[in-house]
Amino acid sequence: RGNPCFVKRTFDTSAGDGVIKVTSFEEYQAAVERLSRGGGMQPADTLGENQQLILQQGHPGDVHEGQALFYEGELVACYLTLENPDMIHSLGKHRTDMILGRLAPNAKDKTLRLQLRVED
Repeated sequence: RGNPCFVKRTFDTSAGDGVIKVTSFEEYQAAVERLSRGGGMQPADTLGENQQLILQQGHPGDVHEGQALFYEGELVACYLTLENPDMIHSLGKHRTDMILGRLAPNAKDKTLRLQLRVED
C-alpha cells in the first residue's frame, strides 16, 4: 500500500544516507540488494533488534527533523525543524556542507583540510 515507499537501514540514516525511495517492486528489489550489500531480505520472523532494513510507507505531508542534546546523561535541549521540501531528495549530497555549516552566511572559509606542522 502506498506509493512511494522507502527502504531504510534501521540505523545511521543521517541526511538521507541509507534511505532509498522506491516506486515499483523492481526498484524495491534493487534497493534491498544495495542496502543489504547483497545479503538480501531477512526472514519475516527476524527479531526487531536484528533487523537491518525496514520498508516505510511514504506520505504526502511535511518532513521534520528532530535533534536532542544531552549533557551528563540529562536532556538539556531538543529541536524540531521543518525540512525544505526542495532539498529533501538531495540531503545526502549536502551532508558535509550541513555538518560544517557551509550553508550558513559567511561560512565559505570552512574546510575539511587540516595542515599539521611537522618539525624535525
